[in-house]
Amino acid sequence: MRLRAKSVGFTAAAVLLLLLALRWGNEAGPLLGRLGLSPGTAAVNETDTRGEMRGDLPAALVDDKTAPRRTKVLLIGLDGADWNIMRPLTQHGKLRNFARLMQDGVSGTLNSSRPLLSPLIWTTIATGKNPIKHGITDFLVVDEESDEEIPVTRNLRTVKALWNIMSEQRRTVGVVGWLVTWPAESVNGFIVSDRLTYLDYDPRGSSPPPSKRLTYPETLLDRLTPLIIHPHSISFDKIHRFLTLDQSEFEEAMKSKTEPFFTAASVVAATETYRNIALYFIRDQPTDLLAVYFKGIDSFGHLFASSEALSPAGDHTSMQRTDGAIREFYLYQDEILGDLLNVVDENTTVIIVSDHGFKTGGGRPLERSEIGGGHASEWHTEEGILLMRGPGIKKGALLTGARPVDVAPTVLHLLGLPVARDMDGQVLVDAFRSEYLERNPIRVVETFEDGEVPRSKGRALASKEDGTIKKQLLTLGYLNRETANSFNNRGILWMHDGEYVQAVEAFQQAIRLRPDVASFYDNLGAAYHALGKYRKAIEQHQRAIRISPRFAKAYNNLGMALFELGEYDRARQAYEAALSLQPNFADALSNLGNVYFAQGSFEKAEELLRQSLKVDPTLARSHYNLGVMYGHRRLPKRALEEFKKVLEIAPHFPQRANVHNGMGIAYFELKKFNRALTEFRTALQLNPTLPGLHSRMGIVYSAMGMRGKAKEEFRKELNLDPQNAMVRQALEELEKEEKQQ
Repeated sequence: MRLRAKSVGFTAAAVLLLLLALRWGNEAGPLLGRLGLSPGTAAVNETDTRGEMRGDLPAALVDDKTAPRRTKVLLIGLDGADWNIMRPLTQHGKLRNFARLMQDGVSGTLNSSRPLLSPLIWTTIATGKNPIKHGITDFLVVDEESDEEIPVTRNLRTVKALWNIMSEQRRTVGVVGWLVTWPAESVNGFIVSDRLTYLDYDPRGSSPPPSKRLTYPETLLDRLTPLIIHPHSISFDKIHRFLTLDQSEFEEAMKSKTEPFFTAASVVAATETYRNIALYFIRDQPTDLLAVYFKGIDSFGHLFASSEALSPAGDHTSMQRTDGAIREFYLYQDEILGDLLNVVDENTTVIIVSDHGFKTGGGRPLERSEIGGGHASEWHTEEGILLMRGPGIKKGALLTGARPVDVAPTVLHLLGLPVARDMDGQVLVDAFRSEYLERNPIRVVETFEDGEVPRSKGRALASKEDGTIKKQLLTLGYLNRETANSFNNRGILWMHDGEYVQAVEAFQQAIRLRPDVASFYDNLGAAYHALGKYRKAIEQHQRAIRISPRFAKAYNNLGMALFELGEYDRARQAYEAALSLQPNFADALSNLGNVYFAQGSFEKAEELLRQSLKVDPTLARSHYNLGVMYGHRRLPKRALEEFKKVLEIAPHFPQRANVHNGMGIAYFELKKFNRALTEFRTALQLNPTLPGLHSRMGIVYSAMGMRGKAKEEFRKELNLDPQNAMVRQALEELEKEEKQQ
């Protein structure tokens, strides 16, 4: 029996070994690259696959009688908080309250998606739905009456947020400062809209009153007035904690509103205001859910992160005056967290999230992030933070694979409510202890959108504060002074959803409005690339470069289009041009490695891929590319290590089927046949059309001496690919051996 198995396995494997070798990664091209897209900014995040949730309910919503309350939830949003800054500080004992949550609960990365713009992502966190569904796609929209661009308003949201859903289920809610919540809407509780701290007015002075509906109920504003901190009431000692300047300088800056000092004082004032209000409500008006948003970490990043990198040689004045400002703000935010943790009760689950990370170190962009440049989102990364602590939550565990869309379903489950199937996220089950999930199974309804979200006919609402808000967004680098960003952002969102034709139309509309913006042409090129129209893509990337000769991403994207056409030398030149402008451009390093791999220079390819990972350790594509390369070089153990790293870093990696396919091949070559079959089956579940999977499973079964199953898999492959001569030959060889025996 052993001899027969050996003979069958050798024959089939000998016929298809070459085929197997060529299938390590060819479904994604020789290696995988990533197109860079710009909301003025960076790259598109590829689509991921949503898992199914357990449990079932009829479409009718449950009420308090059928869904007992499990816990209260304090949801804290920290715009721009980044583990790369936080982890070293916690390790040195500097962020004691954050460290406390990490020890007593779960922590991990919140994997965000592009465009990395705060209104989009914070609305996604609050709704569990992606921007194409919830309708918030930019900072600004066009006012139909004035034809001017004004800040986006809450009534443009087209789906229900957590506070709407909970109010309908007779749960109490409180919202403090959450983005895109003005005008405040009616809820079973209270809302303090985001407009409260954008205002440059003194609530105790004689300045004109703000627009209406800053809060719900409107009478709440009178109660909160003593808690509101105005920028001019921020003391010198308070600001001196973050910045090096003398008393007279500070007073002049506040008097003349000198940047960046006045904006820094405004950020501190807003932070103090939200701290005061949050503490007030936790103590005096507790609710089932309290959602509090703090913008200061992101704001300080945009104000001060680039000063060191761009200070003139030999002139360290700017750096010294702001050195440590960002680090100190994290310490300040930790103190505020401590205040909040000290007043919540033991039945409260605390969840902390950030919408994105913030670039630091060698990978920082060359453009300044602040003062009207419109480059703010260049500084954002896809890796935000997530911490959870409370009854039922694991202790000291690392959570992987979380996304912004998963926050709302998780909050609903914690509060004893079902999760809607039409949400794009799912409950973060890995955060919970198994016994908690057994007692509290996840329940599902089709949708919560039966009722009507309070809206004003979908029209943006102008307000007295529009000019002030736009000025602050300009100061923080979120806007170009004139912009067609809404269409551009919609294009990026269409790209994210794989709707490339719609993306082309959106980018073309952005270009019609602003034909002088290089990033719009570059994004249009990326959309053509996704459609396989590489010549058109090249044309658009070249247009972008003509407008902006130092546009590193356009050179990188140009290289990718040339690479697809097999023009490797020109692709290499484009990547090298990108790296001459931005030496620590991780994507360009990875893509340049692809070129050397395609030309057979494996050592150089490996060197460049490793270099890209030094710049950005979270670049899962580089690990994937290394895995493919090691596979081609017949180094299955090393290939397996790299593929495993891909799934550790990016559990929702878009080419997961290819990863499992590569792992299956590696296990086969290591003669771990059962493991190989498991990986191939997983790949088949993720992508039933992935070429060659059935033939590989046939090879494994053949090597195991399971002739019948091998023939079955080969026939399945031929049903999908009737012209595959090599698979047909393998099947004929098996049948011939069967007759001979």
